[in-house]
Amino acid sequence: MALSAGNAKVAQLLGNSIFNQAWGGSMAVRAKVFRELDIPKIWQTALSDDLSLSVAVKKAGLIIAFVPACMAVSFEDTTWPKAFEFVRRQFLITKVFSRGTWVFSIVSMTGSMLATWGTLTVAVYAAVSGLAHLWFFFLVPVVSVASQFVRACMRQYVAGKLLREHIRYMKLAIASDILLFWVWSIILWILIVSTSFGRTIRWRGIRYKMLSPAETIILRD
Repeated sequence: MALSAGNAKVAQLLGNSIFNQAWGGSMAVRAKVFRELDIPKIWQTALSDDLSLSVAVKKAGLIIAFVPACMAVSFEDTTWPKAFEFVRRQFLITKVFSRGTWVFSIVSMTGSMLATWGTLTVAVYAAVSGLAHLWFFFLVPVVSVASQFVRACMRQYVAGKLLREHIRYMKLAIASDILLFWVWSIILWILIVSTSFGRTIRWRGIRYKMLSPAETIILRD
């Protein structure tokens, strides 16, 4: 449910947007473009197939289009440590391959955290201190929480429309995103902040250091 909610928050950025990235689970590229950009050579030393493709395509001045019908369902059973490792790895890879997207994510999520929990803290302080116009202090966190709730409902409504044949399997994940959006937001924010330093990840027991979008080295333990 946590992974589903995290993916949903990322997927809501897709559309007619500059933030579109090729998504490894469901992507396609024209053969002519594939050859012209020499993607096979790039993939020889790049860690990520989809983000390295995204970088090459955008450098060539081409557009990455989002096709809603290509959204797919994947069923995953994992543990909390592995889930945290996966999400943090994805954010770290994004930082190296698409720094603009990473900066946008960390800034917007930090702003969201401050708008909700920072202003709520101020509101509680105002209530304890007996300050006047108390309703005003609680207005911002209430509006922030309400807007996040609406976005959760909207993205899950769209996901349900696109993946209607799997809706019976998605009900619990949909409910958890709508009802626990604030929990998943905190977890995602902590994980993305943790990627502010370093370029090393562990993937299937192997440690990698990403030197650049096109160069990765294997580290020996």
